[in-house]
Amino acid sequence: MKNINKILLVICILLIGIFLFYSASRSGKLTHGFASYYTFSRILIEEHDISRAYDTTYFYQKLSVYGFGNIKDIANNPPGNSVMMLPAEWLDPLPAKKLWTVFSVMFFFSSLLLLTKTLGYPFKSNFTLVTIVIALIFYPVYNGIALGQAYALMLLLFSLSLYGVKHNRPWLTAIPLAAIIFIKSYGIIPLVFLLIMKKYREFFLTVLIVIAFILVTLPVFQVDAWQLYYNNVLNGFGTSILFANTANQTINGLVRHMFMFNTAKNPNAIIALSQPAIILLVYATSLLVITMVWHLVRKLNYNFSQIEPSPLGRAEWGNLLTFAAAISLNVVFAPVAEEYHYILFLPLIFIAGKYLIENYKRTNPLFIIFVLLFIILAAPVNYKSIQPYGFPVYLLAYPKLFAGLFIIFLSLFICKPVITRVE
Repeated sequence: MKNINKILLVICILLIGIFLFYSASRSGKLTHGFASYYTFSRILIEEHDISRAYDTTYFYQKLSVYGFGNIKDIANNPPGNSVMMLPAEWLDPLPAKKLWTVFSVMFFFSSLLLLTKTLGYPFKSNFTLVTIVIALIFYPVYNGIALGQAYALMLLLFSLSLYGVKHNRPWLTAIPLAAIIFIKSYGIIPLVFLLIMKKYREFFLTVLIVIAFILVTLPVFQVDAWQLYYNNVLNGFGTSILFANTANQTINGLVRHMFMFNTAKNPNAIIALSQPAIILLVYATSLLVITMVWHLVRKLNYNFSQIEPSPLGRAEWGNLLTFAAAISLNVVFAPVAEEYHYILFLPLIFIAGKYLIENYKRTNPLFIIFVLLFIILAAPVNYKSIQPYGFPVYLLAYPKLFAGLFIIFLSLFICKPVITRVE
């Protein structure tokens, strides 16, 4: 075992070196994701009126003024998102991107340490090292870092919420989740799953904290900004033909690819459906997935009201696995989810992977399937090149979506042999 530990340690050091080199090499390139965050925050600092950011023409002008050249991006985040980049706003865009990259790397490694602590493994254990290896061969991590995205921060916040779920600490569960909703309008599915898990205190705390965040910042953002965010972004977000692209690895993206015809952008739709029919089909498909997940959760007989002490007991497995699955569902249910969004599958992969490793003999076939699905999620697959092909070939252009859905179902299924009803 000592030799295995040393080998894993060497592999970790090598992968960490590669990851840091990659992050540093990409930190000097301005990108569309970072451009939106930076410009959003700088408008708040300079104009004291974040509502102007929701004017696309004005936002494009500011992108050019701030030195982003031909990069085009829009303000598609809530007003609360403008506070996220404030620590870097005193810098010009290029050094700010480098600083944000440093922050993102710190967020990422902090998330890994917190997740291994949540699962109850010592810092230098083989599982901790395996966790680091798995994360460092996961391409969505690299993609998000390169683009200056915020999902390493969101992974850290979700990890904090998971830690709160494990230790039955409502405030620690609620505050990070509320922060995610406030800055990204993300996390609605995990919030709903708190009700399914019968964690009512955590649910209502989260809702109240989000309301408190909005009220406290209202003198800064004002009502107009929130109204414009709803009218210009939320109302109809994800309904454009642009979301029928294979870069969008979500249920919404796939359905639109199949049924939203456009001569220039999507000529290979099976049939042309109306916008209301497409929206209804997206909701119906999502409801079917939710129903299947809920059926698995109920069949596993999780007792959500009782938390057993460490090491992880049956109730803790149920709570952690269900909440991690909800985080992953939020990715596939979102109107938009590109490669970097799938970093949020890591908590579910770690929790389900822990069970599979500890019960390898019993779950051998499932272990192989799980590993294959992980490889699909982790690999830098060039699925975007399949966009021009017709049906059914372009179904192959959604590997992240299909692998993600199967990992969610498999993860909820594999713990069934060790979870029994608590009378």
